[in-house]
Amino acid sequence: MAKYVAPAISLSPFTCPACGAYAQQIWAHAIYVQPHANTNYDVAPLRRCKCASCQAYSFWSKETEAQIFPRAVASPMPHPDLPENCAAVYLEARNVVGDSSKAAAALLRLCVQHLLVHLGGKGKNLDDDIAKLVKEGLAVQVKDALDICRVVGNNAVHPGEINLDDDPAMAGQLFELINFIVRETIERQKRLAEMVDRLPQGARDAIAKRDAKALNGLA
Repeated sequence: MAKYVAPAISLSPFTCPACGAYAQQIWAHAIYVQPHANTNYDVAPLRRCKCASCQAYSFWSKETEAQIFPRAVASPMPHPDLPENCAAVYLEARNVVGDSSKAAAALLRLCVQHLLVHLGGKGKNLDDDIAKLVKEGLAVQVKDALDICRVVGNNAVHPGEINLDDDPAMAGQLFELINFIVRETIERQKRLAEMVDRLPQGARDAIAKRDAKALNGLA
């Protein structure tokens, strides 16, 4: 998985907010071309950036070093192994987190609810689904990440002890937690399955025969 590097003025490469690729960025002074004339104007307060991967432009203030167009989104892109229906909700939350941390947290709670179905839950009650996965050996760190998303998301919808208006950064941290959950579950299982598939066929047949014998002995 490509690493996430937050965009910053004059930095290259970083993770493009438009296409999500970790790519080289081409920086230049922002130039205004006057129509029907041979005169160009250097827009002094601005720098422009072009992504080498998707060719999208962004514009940055030299004075504040902030991205001014398109509106900057600091939250990371979804993990590539995040299931499609979960990723759609994740991206919706990412688009609104700058305007409403509570809306983003509520959407990310929904994202986790969908994700739990892919991990073996029923998708009806987050607490019950997490408890089921704990019984099946879910890692403590993943359980903690799921519970944080659940509790913060619940507080975004129903008044509780966590006030996201006072601590909007907490909603932003949920994006990192969801990507962590995917890394520790879906990605890890995927990598392990790929390693098993690379074993010689004879070795895999012997493993399957051993396991079948062990299971028959338990019957």
